[in-house]
Amino acid sequence: MADNGLAILLRVVAELFIRSSGIKAYIEQIGPGPSREHEQFTDSIRTALEGIENVVVKTLQYIRALPSERDQGKRAKALQRLLSDLAIFSEWFIKLHEFLVYLPRQPVTTETIYTLKGSFGRIYEDQSPSIILGSIFNALEFDFFEQLKEKLPGLDEIIEGSKNIVLQLPICDHESPPAWAVLAHELGHAVDLDRGISNKVAGQFVKEPDTEAFTMVEKWCGELCADLIAAETLGPGAILAVVNLEYCTYPLRPVYLWETTHPATRWRLKVVSDYLKAKYNGLDLLQKEKELFDSAWECSVAQNIVEPQRRDELRALDGRLLENLIEPIAAELSKEVLNLKLPKHVLRGNSLDRCLKRLKDGSPIGAQGEERKILTKHIQHYRHRRFRTERNRISAFRTLVKRFKEASTPLPGIILSGHRMRQYCISQFTENQEVFADKAALAKMCKKSADVDHLVTNSINSSGVHNRLARILRV
Repeated sequence: MADNGLAILLRVVAELFIRSSGIKAYIEQIGPGPSREHEQFTDSIRTALEGIENVVVKTLQYIRALPSERDQGKRAKALQRLLSDLAIFSEWFIKLHEFLVYLPRQPVTTETIYTLKGSFGRIYEDQSPSIILGSIFNALEFDFFEQLKEKLPGLDEIIEGSKNIVLQLPICDHESPPAWAVLAHELGHAVDLDRGISNKVAGQFVKEPDTEAFTMVEKWCGELCADLIAAETLGPGAILAVVNLEYCTYPLRPVYLWETTHPATRWRLKVVSDYLKAKYNGLDLLQKEKELFDSAWECSVAQNIVEPQRRDELRALDGRLLENLIEPIAAELSKEVLNLKLPKHVLRGNSLDRCLKRLKDGSPIGAQGEERKILTKHIQHYRHRRFRTERNRISAFRTLVKRFKEASTPLPGIILSGHRMRQYCISQFTENQEVFADKAALAKMCKKSADVDHLVTNSINSSGVHNRLARILRV
């Protein structure tokens, strides 16, 4: 594993430590209980997490102490040791997360609900989902009524035509807006099922419906369709949330593999990137994450496949599947998604830069109007104009005043800015050779990430208040 392999593993370290701190924050909120009945339980979870964190930190310290230019064999073994430690961390984390089922359950925040409601509009109301926190470390969508019918034979004869769409968010992401974006993908599944999109598109590629090939392609269509619906409503944030989840399980399985239920994450990232690049007039907001995940893909291949010929064969197969199946499927799905008439949004680079600056300054993202330098030019132009009549001057002044109008920052922009700020916090840790093996620096990174979550939550709250006031004023 080359040194860019270390960069990938440090990203995994950062993602797991941030999620681990999310569990600790959650059990802190739950508290010991009225009779301290939860105390031993939560102490055991916290101790286990801190124990495996210490193992990872010791390996990081060992790697940092190695000479960077000598004894590459020793360095490669150290990176393999780190990968093994992270595999244990990932496995422990997932299992400990599942044990949270024994604790009282907190509700999702109102901002979580508003993020989906505000981005999906009427479609959210049509689906009317129940959003819950789950102990499984994954985001899920299911119809609770369908599950009841399986468990209670004859229920559909008593209650007809009911559905209860449930969206489930991992408990550790309870207060993390960038992670909430994955729920847009899950709600996309409900919309797809309601409209029959993936079934229709799969039929264009596999003509025999009662075959394993059709089942796999239909499931792949379903995942890609949900990705595109989420991209159309919430921008790049949804697929970034998926990728962040993937890094948490990176040590447990090769990321270059696809499953019968899910296409490879690399393909999904490429499909969403291409779709949004067209939507944003050539602005590629996923370029950096694509490049990093491509490196993760190559590292995963190098870790698991020794023979160069087999690696080349895998790359060729991956390219053929992407070009001849995934991209044509995505093209058909894109047409169907555009026909859904989902709420529109626009993201611009200069606006996103202003949002990121606000977060770096420790301030929530507020409403935005035109940039100050543009407004200054308009003021100067007004001051130097000569008006024939007083009426002309008043008319020009009213036009100038309208340029100072501010609108709430779109939810996709707020969520993406949260992702970008989160990645900035992570990069300060991963790109600094002096601190990446320091547990205090790791704790600081987790604290900064939590602070960003709170700022973004406040930004979402402010956006909701602003939009509500605007509606009242219009009425």
